[in-house]
Amino acid sequence: MTKRLLSSILIVLFFLNGLNAQERTITGKVTDLMDNPVAGVTVSIKDYASLMTISGADGEYRIDVFDFSKTLVFTFASMKTKEMPIGNNDTISVKMEYLPMKNPNPWSIGFFIRPVNTEIYNETIANNEDWDLESEFGIGTEISIDYFLTQNIGIGIGIGYSEYNTGFYLSNFDNYGENYLDRVDKDGDLYYLYNIVNEVNETNKIQSIDIPIKLKFRYRQNKTLGLYLDLGAKFMYIFQAKIQGDILAEWQGYYPDYHVVLHDLPEYDFILYNTDIGQSWKDYEQLNISLMGSLGISLRFSKKFHADLGFYFDYGLTDLKYEQAKHPADFINTIGITDKTITKAVGLNMGIRYDLSKKR
Repeated sequence: MTKRLLSSILIVLFFLNGLNAQERTITGKVTDLMDNPVAGVTVSIKDYASLMTISGADGEYRIDVFDFSKTLVFTFASMKTKEMPIGNNDTISVKMEYLPMKNPNPWSIGFFIRPVNTEIYNETIANNEDWDLESEFGIGTEISIDYFLTQNIGIGIGIGYSEYNTGFYLSNFDNYGENYLDRVDKDGDLYYLYNIVNEVNETNKIQSIDIPIKLKFRYRQNKTLGLYLDLGAKFMYIFQAKIQGDILAEWQGYYPDYHVVLHDLPEYDFILYNTDIGQSWKDYEQLNISLMGSLGISLRFSKKFHADLGFYFDYGLTDLKYEQAKHPADFINTIGITDKTITKAVGLNMGIRYDLSKKR
């Protein structure tokens, strides 16, 4: 028995059965998970597949059923088949989900450059009214290899370079009557350090080699334009941390046992500092971690090449510490700081990606 003959028999049986059944019309709309209408979806009655209709350009459909019809079946080539009970409903709208699509072109390599606004700070300095902190320009680069499990979801790993810079400025400050630091001079006498600052201009710089590991999301709006979101972490190997500054300040010593303030005594380090300094941090853990992410648009301008442009950020907590002063007139000598140092960058993500697999 041929399929055509069998279908004809089923239609006849359905018609004969329907002579004693009541007919009614069901309408509805088919959309995807983003509420976009889906055209061309086949809507049929379960067990009577030949009785069917197709959703229009607006996703709407209309089908006649009988009172013994129990289930509607919605099918589309690239979407998961969905069944909906009819019951007493006259309107049945459905949301259909696209099938996961294997990516025919999963491997790609990319090069990115990131002009960013950077900060290096800790909470003690950031919350102190005497200090002025200014973020400064930094740069980052990255070479990454990405593998997409589907057309939308992938993972990536790479190697890169980051540079963070921040300016620290302090002027017209003294700690008379507060923030006492007790010291003992070379004669064994107790004194309190007075730090009188006319001006301190510092620039801190951190440079690191990075290994980023990311979870990647892509959504292609059409063949040319798409959106991307990358989230992950990068392991930072800090190979250089420097502090540079211009200092104009004076140390004085208050001796509570004698009720005197001594100054201009170089042998006791009570002197005027007017100097330029350049010094590296020495005591810190070189391996640190930073959270990172980027969001933007991806433009496909050839079969193999894509250009990415978006917003980039990272936020890291390092083991760089300000526990010890980096130069004699440093403000740290006055207040003491034990906070870990925070690195932060916000700016642009610009790059080119090249597909390594077969042409699409």
